[in-house]
Amino acid sequence: MRDWKALGKTAAALAKRLTGAGADSQRRWRTALASHLASYMAPRSGVETAPNMDTALDICGDWAATLSLLAVADGALSLGPPWGELCDEIRSLESAANCQELQVERQDALLGWEALLAGFDQVSRRAHGAYFTPQPLARLIVEAVASLLERHFDIAGPAPLASLRIVDPAAGSGIFLHEWASQQPQLAAHLEGWELMPASAVVANRLLDRLLAQLNPRLHRNGNPLVRWGDALQCRPLIAKSCPTESPSPVSPVLVVLGNPPYSNFRSANAAGWIDGELDAYKRGLKERKHNLHDDFIRFFRWAQLQVEAAGRGIVAFVTNSTHLQGLTHRVMRKSLLDTGSQLYVLNLGGEQFHRELAELDENLFPIRQGVAVTMVVRDSSNATASTVHYAELSGSRREKLRHLNKGFDAVEWRELSPDPPEWRWTPSAPGSREYASWPALDELVRCYVSGVQTKCDRLFIHRDRKQLARQIQRAMKDPVDLPPWLGERLRAATFDANLIQSVQVAPLDRRWIYYDPSLLGRARADVMRHVIAGGRALVFMRQSTTPGEYDHFLVSDSLVTDRVFHSRHGAPFVAPFWQFPATSPTKQASEPCAERRTNLHSAAWQLLGERGAETSAEPPDSVWHYLYAVTAASHYRRRFAAELRRGFPRIPPAPSREQFAQLAELGQQLIQWHCSADGAKQDLSDGASAFPDSASAPESPPSGWRWRVGGIDVLQRYQQQRRHGMRLEEQAELTRLGHIASATWRTIQRIDELVAQWPGWRSNKSPEA
Repeated sequence: MRDWKALGKTAAALAKRLTGAGADSQRRWRTALASHLASYMAPRSGVETAPNMDTALDICGDWAATLSLLAVADGALSLGPPWGELCDEIRSLESAANCQELQVERQDALLGWEALLAGFDQVSRRAHGAYFTPQPLARLIVEAVASLLERHFDIAGPAPLASLRIVDPAAGSGIFLHEWASQQPQLAAHLEGWELMPASAVVANRLLDRLLAQLNPRLHRNGNPLVRWGDALQCRPLIAKSCPTESPSPVSPVLVVLGNPPYSNFRSANAAGWIDGELDAYKRGLKERKHNLHDDFIRFFRWAQLQVEAAGRGIVAFVTNSTHLQGLTHRVMRKSLLDTGSQLYVLNLGGEQFHRELAELDENLFPIRQGVAVTMVVRDSSNATASTVHYAELSGSRREKLRHLNKGFDAVEWRELSPDPPEWRWTPSAPGSREYASWPALDELVRCYVSGVQTKCDRLFIHRDRKQLARQIQRAMKDPVDLPPWLGERLRAATFDANLIQSVQVAPLDRRWIYYDPSLLGRARADVMRHVIAGGRALVFMRQSTTPGEYDHFLVSDSLVTDRVFHSRHGAPFVAPFWQFPATSPTKQASEPCAERRTNLHSAAWQLLGERGAETSAEPPDSVWHYLYAVTAASHYRRRFAAELRRGFPRIPPAPSREQFAQLAELGQQLIQWHCSADGAKQDLSDGASAFPDSASAPESPPSGWRWRVGGIDVLQRYQQQRRHGMRLEEQAELTRLGHIASATWRTIQRIDELVAQWPGWRSNKSPEA
């Protein structure tokens, strides 16, 4: 059994991490706990209470000890006296009555308990994804749902519908139920909740019981917990399902499901149970292998959706992670919720913290990096589906957002969105998005593509020096030390072959050497990569990206590429070879045409030439690749369609005419030659200044070429940073070569922009600044 001193030290350590509570509140709670401990200890020690007050304060260390003791109580009820008696004393402290005697406001107590819970077991709370909802946000959601109940179900006044149920499936300390009871006391009898963390459930019940007793003694539940200790996801529909052949009647039950579900992802510590099988409805028709639809908040959305559908009428109102608003793999989920509801409201609270420059401008209301949003789905008796989404958003500092939330639901300025198939996004579309959606996507233009190479052991298989790579592979085959067992077994069975050493890009224009033996690598992707080795050129692109600013995730490579060649949180880059070769075809250089090769372009690529339907029976010419690379390099294209490019396969605009196609294809071919040249310094770049002076060091005021970014990576800056402790002569020469290529690339893009700006409809729609 843990002794008092050990418990006090633990509480003191946890208290150092405690935030969000004022000094006065801390003092009151600490004194209250010490008083209870002293009164408990005095009769047993034979001394006066006063000296034991100091002892109790010393034991507690700080008010976080309260929760420590409460947690002990939750796990020690079967241990017998004196612990059982002490548990009762500690539990009595947590009642709102004691808080009132100490002149502590109910909301202060609620906030204090949330801070205590956060400080007591951060690991457990993070594993379950439980975070406290700011009071202004909880108040606005409750106010919004009350307004929607009155508007759609005529539920208001002193005599509400008897069959109304208001459920918080992840109640925490009960802030949503607390707000309901405070704002709508006539609906207080309809409240119920679940909470998985026992300490939170105890606190919620103590605070709510006291509040309900103050509002109306008849509402006091005489010991029956308003918030149940358990997992709501394990509960089947709360109300018997309505007859599917009949529309919901005006007197059928109305179910409100609201709250702040956990933010845990698919590695959550929370149990799933039967609800995971119900998530198949959100995956129907998805082609993606990785769908990321097992986040806890998605489970709760599906649970709430099923509950409201079973009731026939109701409202779902959650504040959650905002990925479902426009995530690629959430499109079926969005459509399903649109079909369930007759009205849908989205308040995007922003706050994504993955990029420092954006995080400083748009703070999060929660201590998480992902943005958040409030989603409200209303299902009434009209049996209609939601064809529009009422959308609003807030941005700025946390203080500014809370100030806006304090203005209430009626102050929110909504705009109507019309989600379009197949994405059904719940966010505003950028200008020109409909035009963009009509263009062919890259995955529709190429026959085969695959993610980059994944070795599973880069330190062994990739090296800057070819000879050194050969030596370390040979050593590993003889004695695979400090390697995973599976790899050691494969290495012992393998035979070294110098011809398997190939060029590889680990970052844009950062060429190294890889020992490319598909039998040894984690994911060699040999079925497609063999075409890259044989043909020497491939387009590298992304399907999703989160990098802010101008979209730049395009590259033509003359070598293999790894799956981390670009910087992105969402997925790996794709590689599409220019040509396909027979399985027995010898390795060719890109400059050596092979009669056996065929283009990797579909016939659909003909429409890019500006003459729809022309020569569709023949294979598209290689100039399509050149045109494609030029268009995707255009600043107009990257800025104007940045939002669309970040959330789907890039779509390519057809050229207005054959002449303009040819002009862009010529410039695209120049870009490809420079980016794929093994010796770029020999290219004819003399018509402009290099990005670097002869010293190969960055100038004080770098020209535009210095900012050359590919795949979210500053090519030149990265090269220097990785060699900040000094560069060999050949590395200095390589840096100078990259500077020449950067400068030439920039000048070519300017020429491309001049051509693209003349396209119909593009001149009048200026692209936004990056």
